[in-house]
Amino acid sequence: GHPEVYLLDGLSEWSNTAMREHDLKHGSDDRFARWSYSKDYLLSLFSTTRPEVLNAHFIATARVDELRRGIWNRKKDDWLVAPDPEYLEVADFYPAMQGTWARHNVPYAFKYIFYCEADTGLVTVVREDGTKKDMEARIHKVYMMRPPGARFYVRNKWEAAWLKKGLPNFLTNPDFDDILEVLREAAK
Repeated sequence: GHPEVYLLDGLSEWSNTAMREHDLKHGSDDRFARWSYSKDYLLSLFSTTRPEVLNAHFIATARVDELRRGIWNRKKDDWLVAPDPEYLEVADFYPAMQGTWARHNVPYAFKYIFYCEADTGLVTVVREDGTKKDMEARIHKVYMMRPPGARFYVRNKWEAAWLKKGLPNFLTNPDFDDILEVLREAAK
């Protein structure tokens, strides 16, 4: 049958929970110990959520962080706005997670990282009498591939097959089954 779907909501919040747990047990004086505890906590969490073992889909959410390139002031030969020391070349927007280790390593625990965006736009609503009316509403896009020039991070293990089959870069207002259908098509 249809496997279960579980949600780990907010990777930063899970990390903060682990650090808080560490502080309650051991105090907060050793910053490295806090990060290490958080890393071990997330790794143990991920190791218990193996989809192929549990026959379940696991979805983790993360806010979006923006990486700053910085602005150089040529006249003063100094930074006007300092760059983000963890700047990644792959994207300006990436999943928000506490700490350098998480930022660089946690995304690889997942087969897919999709970027979700909400905007206002016109949608056509069909009334009970069959007439249609255009209305302004929230439109949600789930980017499953990173379009050329996009500034956000997307990871898709089926990228080569995706491109070969001409599957869409994003889905508009999808439910989970819509997303699964496209993933299954890519996997064929």
